[in-house]
Amino acid sequence: MENLLESLPTIVNPGAIFYNGPGDLPLPMVCVADVARKAVDLLCDRSWNDQGHVAIHGPTHVTFDDMASIVSNVLGKPVRYVQVPDQVLIDNLTLVGLREGFALAYARLLTEEALKGYAIEPRTADTTTGTTLDEWARTVLRPAFETFQQQSAL
Repeated sequence: MENLLESLPTIVNPGAIFYNGPGDLPLPMVCVADVARKAVDLLCDRSWNDQGHVAIHGPTHVTFDDMASIVSNVLGKPVRYVQVPDQVLIDNLTLVGLREGFALAYARLLTEEALKGYAIEPRTADTTTGTTLDEWARTVLRPAFETFQQQSAL
């Protein structure tokens, strides 16, 4: 969910979230605090001695279109999702300071093929976290949005 914070400038103006993934493809958005809670649980669980990866899903899969709608409702301003070509995303990420290799890797994570791959890990009660996008947007995104707006007005 915190990836949305990088969209603050375009959420403010022109009121849009830009990524290269299809707007209608659901993905399991998770907030950093939920990932941290899961990590602490595993670190404190003396019976867990595995290595590898652990699937983590947000409470529900969310599409980019859903994301824009939720952000719009929470912020009280129209926000839409705009799918852009991979190279446009890469160019904009490098424009704001990301190295080209990282920007390319990030863009690859959001392609339709990659997003469909997120469905490989089945959702279970154990992999599902509690923070909804709406809740996260109210407690994290909205204060960041308000601060960004105030600093932009200076």
